[in-house]
Amino acid sequence: MKEFLVYKIYMFLFEVAICLIIIVLAIFAFSMLPVILSSTANVIIAMAIFVAAGIYSQLYMNRIKGKIGEYITQKVIESYCNKRGYSYLYDVMIKNDMIETSQIDHLIITRRGIAVIETKFHTGKIYGSEFAKDWTYITRGEDNKKHKHFYHNPVMQNYGHVEALKEIVDRDVEYYNMVLFIDTVNLDKCKIENKFTKVGYTYHLNDILEKFDSLSEKRISSVEACEMYNKIKEANIQDRESRKEHINRIRESHA
Repeated sequence: MKEFLVYKIYMFLFEVAICLIIIVLAIFAFSMLPVILSSTANVIIAMAIFVAAGIYSQLYMNRIKGKIGEYITQKVIESYCNKRGYSYLYDVMIKNDMIETSQIDHLIITRRGIAVIETKFHTGKIYGSEFAKDWTYITRGEDNKKHKHFYHNPVMQNYGHVEALKEIVDRDVEYYNMVLFIDTVNLDKCKIENKFTKVGYTYHLNDILEKFDSLSEKRISSVEACEMYNKIKEANIQDRESRKEHINRIRESHA
């Protein structure tokens, strides 16, 4: 798919830019060695700056990679929906029945259901099941050793989003729970049994949605799709403070 190739090109250029920045900083640091080594205080300051810059740059690079992944996913969804005349929304935040908030990455109203999409950016091998509390992904570091990471089950997270949407839409429609990864992570160990739930790749969006639509016996007219779109758009919380509170609550729950 052309969008996925664009993503690969973006990521390659990003890695090249990072390498160039590191080379420039290394040359600058080497030229400053006489000044740095002139006193113990300068050495301590230089080491503190180096460590802080390393930690910050790692967090910042992951954030940039995630933004690139989100952008490519958005382009894939736009291309799919524009060809079929489907409605779609991004970054939707709505209240749920617990007077909290749910933030949905992407949402598509098809002719037979509503696709609720959670996007993830990970590499390595993913281990998870539909109802597990946490999922695991295994990566290999520069030392070639395996590293284990944990994060909340995105399928269960999306179930919460679906329940919040049901309160707003208030119609008998099918909901598709989709968790999409932008990169080629290994998903062989993800066990999903619900026929309307899928963990897959962004560039398989077309095939996944067409399969879901073929399984659904319900139909959504153009008028109904428009009404549901307007309801969701009207319920979308745009207030910055509310969105900030949501992010803080998620971070606290993760911690």
